Amino acid sequence: MKPGAHPLLGVCLIGIGAVAACTAPRAELTVVFPADAGACDAQTSLACVNYLQFTVGVGTAFNTDCVPVDLPLNNLCDVAKLATGRALFNLPPETKLPIKLQGLRVFPATSCGSEQSCPPRTIFTGQTQDTGRIGDFGGRALELSVMMNEPCGIPEQFFPLPDGSTCDELCGAGKLVCSGVQNGCLCLPP
Repeated sequence: MKPGAHPLLGVCLIGIGAVAACTAPRAELTVVFPADAGACDAQTSLACVNYLQFTVGVGTAFNTDCVPVDLPLNNLCDVAKLATGRALFNLPPETKLPIKLQGLRVFPATSCGSEQSCPPRTIFTGQTQDTGRIGDFGGRALELSVMMNEPCGIPEQFFPLPDGSTCDELCGAGKLVCSGVQNGCLCLPP
């Protein structure tokens, strides 16, 4: 394993969908962190990430899969641990590279898509550099280089909007994150 590389992130090659175990042939993603981006354990503002969005392919021939994050992300190194012992997604061997990854903060947390009034925030991103098809890498590893895009920052809070009030009034000056979401407001804490 290369210096800076972390445990493998499984990608099965049989149909899209979550499965408990992979069957051969199988390609794996090795999560790596660029040396010039700083140490992955020093990048710690990821607790708000609630979905991973994988996009594969190019042009109009692409697939997107959305996976809820069910483990705490204390630092960027933890991204490599998300698939330990499981496959996060499966792809047919003819799927064209690259594989792209986005760590998203989505509110409301219902899928990678979000209401127009509260677009998802991309906290970290990653992409493979190899070309070709995923099937060309059966039994081998692809490197997925992951880096921070923006920190989560201060945790946001949701408040129901009382009749006759506005989100600007409810949150306070400069504290409004999203308005009109599920009949309420997403605010930075006072």
